[in-house]
Amino acid sequence: MNPPSTNDTLVLWHQHFQDILATFEQYAAKIYAFEDEEDVHQARVALRTITTLTGFLKSSPHKSVDPKLLNQVHLQSRLILKSLGKIRDFDVMIGHVDKINAGSFQLHTLMQALRLERKIARIELVLHLPKYLNKSFFELWQTFLELYLPLHVPHLKTKRHFKKLHKKFDRRYLNYLTQRDILGATHPRTFEALHEVRLVTKNLRYAYTYLDFALHKTVTKTIAAKVKNYKLIQEELGLMNDYTNLRAKMHQMLEDYPYLVNQETLGFRDKVNKKLKKNLRKIKLPQLKLIQ
Repeated sequence: MNPPSTNDTLVLWHQHFQDILATFEQYAAKIYAFEDEEDVHQARVALRTITTLTGFLKSSPHKSVDPKLLNQVHLQSRLILKSLGKIRDFDVMIGHVDKINAGSFQLHTLMQALRLERKIARIELVLHLPKYLNKSFFELWQTFLELYLPLHVPHLKTKRHFKKLHKKFDRRYLNYLTQRDILGATHPRTFEALHEVRLVTKNLRYAYTYLDFALHKTVTKTIAAKVKNYKLIQEELGLMNDYTNLRAKMHQMLEDYPYLVNQETLGFRDKVNKKLKKNLRKIKLPQLKLIQ
């Protein structure tokens, strides 16, 4: 089978961007109401798809194409994604408090403070997000699709992009295994190395998931198995990331709100630490040769 022509590829990229932007616009119209946490989540999924695509384009530059417009839409999308991420983090943390506590400690005051901080974060989102998420944002995207994308698509190096991602994954994975063998599973440097594995795994999973339309048919046959492996790793490391965020939030809140410091909240803080360390010790990632 011959690879698709440049015109066909451009149509695929253009349509894919249009579909994702339409999905994002649909959920973005509802996020300020905060009636359903799923609206924020789905808006982030759509934006993550967009930034995966623009990130791929940024990794395949060509000297004849000015990247200014690409950089602008990518940065603005990232800023919106980061703003929504703060709201989503609160939703996830509040859910984890109940699960981790399991009735061990009386945390009514802590939960009140967490919900108050989430409410403040939501107010800040309503006040500040319109600077980035507005009519001009979608107009900028249309300009990007009409003027920039047709210039860039003929120069895409899809295979090179994935090769670079795989090399980065291999380096970070081997670095984590080395740190774990030398320093142990819960050492800060091992933890940092594992966090880097999580980030590059997420990049690979999203790249294969959201860029499958741009890959040759002979490659897409193996995508499902790859995505499954990356998803398993990401899910294995996802809880670690949630506990880490909650631990950091607990530390910040106990410093900012002295009235929260009591035997109950300190006991819960210690429980979160123990949960994180236990989770780090039992993490078992597949062998590198089995992932590829």
